[in-house]
Amino acid sequence: MCRRLSEIVDEEVAAMEDYRCFAKEGNQYPQSPRSSSEPVRVEELMDRLGGDLDLLSHLLSIFVQDYDQCVTRIQDAIRVGDGETLHRWAHRIKGALGNFAAHGAYEIAQRLEQAASSGDLSCAEMLWGELQAEIRSVRSALEFVARR
Repeated sequence: MCRRLSEIVDEEVAAMEDYRCFAKEGNQYPQSPRSSSEPVRVEELMDRLGGDLDLLSHLLSIFVQDYDQCVTRIQDAIRVGDGETLHRWAHRIKGALGNFAAHGAYEIAQRLEQAASSGDLSCAEMLWGELQAEIRSVRSALEFVARR
């Protein structure tokens, strides 16, 4: 299992190097600026999971199911200006992202949660759009790692 984990980490590092070389040549991937950093810190995540890819697959499955409910609740809360509900669901999704070592998405969720708790929802829709884009990157990275 450890050898397998190190291979996964090596692949992730190589992919990031490919991205950096591609970007240095003036090219850009069609992703948000936050995507220039890794969506998931794979080594940190796998340390947390003891290298257990089956556990990762199980947790990812739970996240995907829960995420659908979060999307509906967050969108409804933003639409009606319900800061309390938005805070609760942003906090929930932030916790899940933190567990997956998805630091960029975690930070966006935290900003959304803070906006909701302050009652200033003027930037909530923009933050939610950013968070959804980052979560797509996180989900793709997690699915990639889980398939190994």
